[in-house]
Amino acid sequence: MWFLDEYATGVFDVKVVSPLARSYARLSMTQLYRNAEKSKEREYSQRIREVEHGDFNPLVFTTAGGAAPQSTRVIKHLAAKISEKQGVHRSKATGWLRCRLSFALLRTTLLCLRGTRRKKPISGDADIELAVSEAKMSPH
Repeated sequence: MWFLDEYATGVFDVKVVSPLARSYARLSMTQLYRNAEKSKEREYSQRIREVEHGDFNPLVFTTAGGAAPQSTRVIKHLAAKISEKQGVHRSKATGWLRCRLSFALLRTTLLCLRGTRRKKPISGDADIELAVSEAKMSPH
């Protein structure tokens, strides 16, 4: 459920739920997040720990832009590591990471709807300072 070892393989599984779905109408947001996280943990957690010797963290988001508590903790932890390694302010790293996650989820959705048209892989932009300044994101 959390990072066991600094050098262990981290495995994340993303689940996006719609809080407006009829099947979730009776659940509070806390219950919705808890149920989604637990279902992913039941599916993968034991195998990841015992077979792959890694750390498993489910990332649960809503279609309205919310994030489950565990997802928020993971993002904060990763942002802290990125800010330390890249030498940028933690708020910039957090904003950059959330933006990258949002676009990755959007790309995945589009791929599911229309398929891929790209023949070359997308190159990652590792310059956080440049990405933040181009996006005109401020730490406050």
